Amino acid sequence: AATLMEQELREANREAKDSAERQLKAILDTAGEGVVIADHQGTILDVNRAMLTMFGYAREEVVGQPLTLLMGQRDAAVHHHHVDRYKATGVARVTGRGREETARRKDGTLFPIELAVGDLSSTGVHQFVGIIRDISERKRHESELQLTQALFRDFAESSSDWFWETGPDHRFTRFTGSDPGLEHLLQGILGRTRAELMAATAPADQIAAHQATLDAHLPFRDYTYPVQLPNGARRYFKVSGKPAYGPGKEFLGY
Repeated sequence: AATLMEQELREANREAKDSAERQLKAILDTAGEGVVIADHQGTILDVNRAMLTMFGYAREEVVGQPLTLLMGQRDAAVHHHHVDRYKATGVARVTGRGREETARRKDGTLFPIELAVGDLSSTGVHQFVGIIRDISERKRHESELQLTQALFRDFAESSSDWFWETGPDHRFTRFTGSDPGLEHLLQGILGRTRAELMAATAPADQIAAHQATLDAHLPFRDYTYPVQLPNGARRYFKVSGKPAYGPGKEFLGY
């Protein structure tokens, strides 16, 4: 009877373990980001469906293979160094959140990823789990934005008009343009607000109305206002502005 009970307990434990593994597999396969589980020697133990789609492999092609299969040449060399250090010291230095790396697909193409690695040793399981996010689209948008900004700078520098920028406090931070007739104004304008520049030349209600537009972060076009120059001369400017926002929708200025 005791032997039968032990067999039943072992069978129950095995079924519970199998059930837990199936549930974990189902959860990982529903994740939108790639997941790789590896041992501390850098051998791939399991992957999820998103990772296979991302890299173009079938499961049997990666399980049992070294993690360097998924890496570019430079990152593979660094990985070998981390593994050798871990074997020598027992200290894992590959763990971390959100670092950018270069990955390699089955067809050999390289692409940028964001990688977070966790060490499961504290749970009694001597494995690493890596969460992989393909950031190719994000990098493409960043490159396009940088190109657009560069083109704008080139355009602004060759234009007869001046382009201006302010920070979230509405103080002028930059002027770009090629009109030498306005260069003498910069020392008196950078770091100041338009309201401050108008204080000696415009009615208070005009200043207040424009300040309300700025505080509401509204675009404006062909706004004309007077400025008194350091030499006492008065000039009129016509300006247009559009609010700028950061990735988190925070107001950056105009």
